[in-house]
Amino acid sequence: MKLFGISVRAQAAEQTAQARVDSIVSAARRHAAAPAERRPQRTAPLPQTDRTSAPLDLRIEQELHFARRLIEGLGDTLSDDPILVHRHGTALQAIDVLTQTLGHLANVVGALDREAAVERIGMHELKARLQRSDGLAAPAALNRTDANPFSRH
Repeated sequence: MKLFGISVRAQAAEQTAQARVDSIVSAARRHAAAPAERRPQRTAPLPQTDRTSAPLDLRIEQELHFARRLIEGLGDTLSDDPILVHRHGTALQAIDVLTQTLGHLANVVGALDREAAVERIGMHELKARLQRSDGLAAPAALNRTDANPFSRH
């Protein structure tokens, strides 16, 4: 049966599809309007007893933790947008890796025993880069790959 040149079946299918789109948009808006949930801090500062007493090292540690918190907040804000997450998921993951790296580096800089602080790092690739003994040459892991599309080489 046709109503105004459009089959009733096609019209019903279009209304169903539109209702589905409306529900998805509504859910996305509700999620964006909800207060952002804070993730637990992955790289907490070292306990006071394990920290160095060198003032410059402590200031650098504080600045690295501050930069980590700023970037983490940026990542949290950007990841609240489902469309942005869909389009830029890899970049958002890079922001997450960066925040973890900054936290670990801050802990190493502020540690009394830096070698032990490096041993406590849970990121295998970062730990391997910090423990390498090949001088200052950048390892192949820092080259642009599918896993690391943001490197410069």
